[in-house]
Amino acid sequence: MKSGLGTALKKLPVSSDKINMDEYVTIVAIFCASGFGIYGVLTEGMTGDPSILLSKSIMDLFTAVLFAGSMGAAVSLIAIPQFGVFLALFFLARLIVPVTTPELLNDFVACGGILTIAAGLRVSKIKDIPLINMLPALVLVMPFSALWGKIF
Repeated sequence: MKSGLGTALKKLPVSSDKINMDEYVTIVAIFCASGFGIYGVLTEGMTGDPSILLSKSIMDLFTAVLFAGSMGAAVSLIAIPQFGVFLALFFLARLIVPVTTPELLNDFVACGGILTIAAGLRVSKIKDIPLINMLPALVLVMPFSALWGKIF
């Protein structure tokens, strides 16, 4: 009995040889780990203002249509990890509120922007940047920013 992503891809109306896993992981990172999306989720969780998240969803819709042209229906599977990541961040936002400052959020958004630029360079095949190796920066940026603020 086979299990895993290969079996899931065989059930899709697209051939598995058409899907490049490096590109797929990059696209997942674009949708799930963008600073704009995570900042929008945190903002909505902290303040209840959905405007940033709504604009992110409109941009994601058009981006997904563009990527679906080259990768097919497999792009629709990205909604599953994106929903999980954003839902967890939404509920954790209430815990994050007391320890954040505007400088911490700005550093977080800047880190997400750099990751988004790196993902864009990778997708457009300008520079092959190992995006997965850069994702822990989203977790580490806030503690390092807080430490930097206390030292200086």
